[in-house]
Amino acid sequence: MRLRTRLRRDQVLATERAVKAVDLLMDNAGGGAMRTGGNVLQRAWRDVHTGRGHITNAPEKALVLFGREAFGLDVRDPML
Repeated sequence: MRLRTRLRRDQVLATERAVKAVDLLMDNAGGGAMRTGGNVLQRAWRDVHTGRGHITNAPEKALVLFGREAFGLDVRDPML
């Protein structure tokens, strides 16, 4: 269970870092990056934000599970 909760924690933190990285790129890319029609950066932005919206990437839940396990509390989650 310790490994599972740590992997979930690492997964959500990696997702958050990916979102921040792509957001930073978009902030500096200019308005042309938001045009539809195959812009690679715009596609990456949509992909990371869509992935972040998935329940398995909810940072609060994963971090609470990690903390509960670290303190020896009961951890129950069907996604672990």
